[in-house]
Amino acid sequence: MSTLSKVYSSKEEIDTDILRCWLEINLSNLKNNIESIRSIISNDMDIICVVKANSYGLGALNISKYLSSIGIKYFAVATLQEALDLRNNGKVNGEIIILGWTPVSEKKTLIKYNLTQTLIDYEYAKKLNDLPGIVKCHIKIDTGMNRFGHKVKDIEIIKKMFELKNLNILGIFSHLCRVREFEDEADNFTKMQIENFDIIIEQLEKEGINIGVKHIMNSFGILRFNDNRYNMVRPGLLMYGVSPDPNNEQIEKMLNEYNFKPVASLKCKVMTVKEIESGEKVGYNSKYIANERTKIATISIGYADGLSFASSKNKFRVIIKGNLCPIIGNVCMDSTMVKIPFDKDIQEGDDVIIFGLDESGNLLNHKEFLSKSGAPIGETLSRLGQRITRIYHL
Repeated sequence: MSTLSKVYSSKEEIDTDILRCWLEINLSNLKNNIESIRSIISNDMDIICVVKANSYGLGALNISKYLSSIGIKYFAVATLQEALDLRNNGKVNGEIIILGWTPVSEKKTLIKYNLTQTLIDYEYAKKLNDLPGIVKCHIKIDTGMNRFGHKVKDIEIIKKMFELKNLNILGIFSHLCRVREFEDEADNFTKMQIENFDIIIEQLEKEGINIGVKHIMNSFGILRFNDNRYNMVRPGLLMYGVSPDPNNEQIEKMLNEYNFKPVASLKCKVMTVKEIESGEKVGYNSKYIANERTKIATISIGYADGLSFASSKNKFRVIIKGNLCPIIGNVCMDSTMVKIPFDKDIQEGDDVIIFGLDESGNLLNHKEFLSKSGAPIGETLSRLGQRITRIYHL
């Protein structure tokens, strides 16, 4: 179970000498990014901050508490336990929408903690309705992703949900699944999703049904397709100011245009330094064989912390005292070996940047980390281990 952490008034207050592996989360940059989102959307639109998967690995309690302090009133999570954690441990009083499935047997819990449950289809809605008590809900519409929700052809079934007396339906939403691709075929697919969503809204409103709030725009929907016709937007990764595709110059250009700033930095320590001779082998399965006399540093991060095993094969490089140092051998569970220059004074206790901000606020190694981790950014960040210390500062 997560707990709230201290928030430092500045980065300079943090004592990194006592840390093994840590994430520095810049809350001032988070606030900047929320303001950037507000500059894109209309004044009458609300922001639902998606803080599922522990806020993509950055720590949902501190992130959500801070977002509440700057005026955010709506939050989205994936599971009941995530919602309860925000209510009980994060003291979040805003609206919490559970985007995923919750067992209907937990209806009393949903009501007790004033949570809003997604209705994934009519059968689920009917089962939830048949239990006593009135629960708040949003209806999920399938506009083309084929994950869950009813489609345009199921409009009569969707209408029936609004007849269920024990469900207080407050809104309707869908999800755009191809907004990051920047290709004509993908863009046409996104436009088709939006059109399907609009068709359902129009048909329901023709029947005089009060469907409540409407939301479909996720992070890159906000940047690329938002026209302010709905009530809410749902940013997730966009709040953290990094590109989901390190090789997409168009995304980078848009992030810069709207002044989005990176929020997180992942760092660890040099544990030990040694020299090996030509022909010596390094790591599990002896995957690296030195072809010359080599100086190596063992650093305090491994795959249990979220540095993927794929980074070994892709020769991911970390930054130590401004030097790019490639991984050699396989990433271990708790540590990793990197090759360091002979002519640089690198020693035990030195900071290692996996990715993050330098002293001038420039983002270092983000593209390298994403392109060589073997996974998309959402997976990469959300799998950062719980034993990594999260440090929050303004």
